[in-house]
Amino acid sequence: MTREARPAIVIGAHINALGVIRSLAQIKVPIVVVHFNTNDFTYCSRYVSKHYRVPDPKKNEKAFVAALLKIGKDWPGGILMPTNDESVMALVRNRARLEKHFRVAAPSLKHAQLFIEKENTYRLCDRIGVPCPKTYTPRTLAALRKFRKKIMLPAIIKPVTSHDFVADFNTKLFRVNTWEELERDFKRSRARGHLVMVQEWIPGGDEQISDEYVYYDRRGKERVMAPYAKVRLNPPQEGVTRVGYTNPHKPPLVKSMRRLMRAVKYKGLAAANFKHDHRDGKYKLIEVNVRFIRPIALFTKAGVNIPELVYRDYNDEKISTVQKRTLGVYWIEIYADLINFLLRDRGMPWTLKEYIKPYREKNKVFALWDTDDKKPFIWMLFGLPRKYWFMFTDCLRRLGR
Repeated sequence: MTREARPAIVIGAHINALGVIRSLAQIKVPIVVVHFNTNDFTYCSRYVSKHYRVPDPKKNEKAFVAALLKIGKDWPGGILMPTNDESVMALVRNRARLEKHFRVAAPSLKHAQLFIEKENTYRLCDRIGVPCPKTYTPRTLAALRKFRKKIMLPAIIKPVTSHDFVADFNTKLFRVNTWEELERDFKRSRARGHLVMVQEWIPGGDEQISDEYVYYDRRGKERVMAPYAKVRLNPPQEGVTRVGYTNPHKPPLVKSMRRLMRAVKYKGLAAANFKHDHRDGKYKLIEVNVRFIRPIALFTKAGVNIPELVYRDYNDEKISTVQKRTLGVYWIEIYADLINFLLRDRGMPWTLKEYIKPYREKNKVFALWDTDDKKPFIWMLFGLPRKYWFMFTDCLRRLGR
């Protein structure tokens, strides 16, 4: 690792960031971590050269940008690599100032708003013919009631912008089974200032969800398209990946993904999340993330080092299109998987044999555990009491609904 190499400045320090850090460590470049949440921890990785605590961009974007500019004096020409939505939006809104000191590895402001603000995403889907769930966007309780005859229950309430919603409610969405629950959670969301959508619930388990992860380089050329399937979510049926694996391409997903990207001439990272709807046989778009995702280490283990690809592109190096990858590689967030098994998985359809299958596979990678980089795993172990308490109270909330 040499100081002459252009530094990679990873913004965020949770599981997404850890996968990026360990992937970049394979090419031996200086890695700097910028973090702002109290539960961030991956800056303790042995591969991190330096880390900085900065203001939270959700609370004070101006101070966040000022702190980055100050860091730029220590690491001039660094490549900013965001791992969460709030930092993506802060970077792209302030790109002109930041690019005087850094390379900003993020999509354009137009593209970030198109996909981070999900209402825009569904409008695009309707316009270009990409299947997606039926979605309604009432702004008031009176407007919601006008849709009563159209909305089929169960349904979900999801935010237009998810990262702010998660910060307030510790969940990505509310699933509702009755009209009373729908009105209650709609009022809760609006009371906190969130614009929300009411969307049909697509039946089926976690195993019905698949992603296509792509990178379009700075010239707009597709360099990688890597699918993966979700096995179990945290929490079940409405959360983030806790177990997933690399699977073959599914032609309908590839078609929809390319239609989305080409319709807007997209450049950058994009992970499109689809769920199979057995009622009509279609794969329906749930959301698109425009950053490094939680199981980013899965692709590196499968032979597709996406953080390296992005780094080399923004370092003005020649990059090639990646097509080969290993199938059947598993990614496991072991803490989340075990805690969900104990507290939340009652009634889930899998057998014990199916549950332990990922752990028995030889070709796997853990989100946290790494024999060469143990500190993040140990840090999370000591942070588990907080997670246990949240999951316990969340289970009580769900039982009472």
